[in-house]
Amino acid sequence: MFKGKFYYCEGPLARNVTTKQHCEGLSDHEWKNQQYNFDNLGQALLALFVLSSKDGWVQIMYNGIDAVDVDVQPRKNYDESKLLYFISFLLLVGFFVLNMFVGVVVENFHKCRAEQEREEKARRTAKRARKIEAKRRRMRELPYYAHFSPWRRKLHDVCNSKYFDLIIAAVIGLNVVTMSLEFYLMPQ
Repeated sequence: MFKGKFYYCEGPLARNVTTKQHCEGLSDHEWKNQQYNFDNLGQALLALFVLSSKDGWVQIMYNGIDAVDVDVQPRKNYDESKLLYFISFLLLVGFFVLNMFVGVVVENFHKCRAEQEREEKARRTAKRARKIEAKRRRMRELPYYAHFSPWRRKLHDVCNSKYFDLIIAAVIGLNVVTMSLEFYLMPQ
């Protein structure tokens, strides 16, 4: 579509030049190729890559619109119908390639998350097994008070009872109340 059309004449009188032969016939003029062109497969892929990256795509599009024919000086806005090619390429690449890229990223995210969940489940299972084993070990062990005498064991049970704490708290509360009823220089 664009092969050989991205050449232009560079020099002081380049505005008046129409063909390659005319450009090369003038001194101080040079027939040059644009940086991004479609002359061969490598250059075309590079130009399409720059278009897809959306960095400098406007200049490539203008060069394509200005291209007239092989060995003919470009003319400004020569064929604006080529604009459809560039815009459609940008839309296709922008939407479909981006969607494919996002799809790959999302798929890899789901794979990583599933693997992480499997690892976390294995970790939780191992932790649960360690806790159960520790509980079994503690159940097999005799408590520290197993060798106490019967009266000492009874005293231990009373002191570790939940009611013992409540009774002690009530006694402390009663003591605070009785202490608050007395004051300095209180009459008999």
